[in-house]
Amino acid sequence: MIGGLMSPNVSRRITQIVAIALVFAFVKTSAAQTDSNSKIITREGSAAAILSLQGLGSFGLAGPGNPFSFGVGAKYYLSDGLALRGMLNFSSTSGSLQNPESASAKPMTTIYGIGIGLEKHCPQPWNVSPYWGGQVGFGHVSWDDGLGTPTSTITGSIFSAQVIAGFDYFPWRGIAVGGEAALGFQSITGFQTRMVFSQTEGPTGPTQTETTISLGTGSNIHLLVYF
Repeated sequence: MIGGLMSPNVSRRITQIVAIALVFAFVKTSAAQTDSNSKIITREGSAAAILSLQGLGSFGLAGPGNPFSFGVGAKYYLSDGLALRGMLNFSSTSGSLQNPESASAKPMTTIYGIGIGLEKHCPQPWNVSPYWGGQVGFGHVSWDDGLGTPTSTITGSIFSAQVIAGFDYFPWRGIAVGGEAALGFQSITGFQTRMVFSQTEGPTGPTQTETTISLGTGSNIHLLVYF
């Protein structure tokens, strides 16, 4: 600085700093406006009711002959973007797998259970909040062949553990619809009874305990209502 005047280099440097500061302030202001206008809700302390239709049993609670199950539950955000959820699921079907309406025998399958999971959300533009996480499920299953005098019945318990990935779309603030896919394993432990009826001896047959472990996949669509 000579004679109280800035050198051209210093003047250019100050101009660059001011320009950078203005750009930074504009970006911050735009981000704040976008956040305030966003319909997405993933803040700590937020809560929502859940209604779901599970096409393949999101919690591993739908078995053979049970392609659909219904669930109700709720989620609560423990921190920004991290939600704990709980679900109650139910499914019941009757009839054969091939022709449930016209089959003479009406096999009945009933499954109910609970599921607990964690979701990690990564909100994006366009009011979409993709997430990933994990869940475990516990349930009860009962099945009989529907012949009136059972020749085969099964009752047992189900445990499943899965990783999940999905998204929530917010058409309005406080309302979201979405979908989810799950992959993991499920274990079914139950008592299987076979009964053979004869004219002289009456009902006879063995009762045995079986455990089946298999790969479990799942998908669902859901509706969220925040409160």
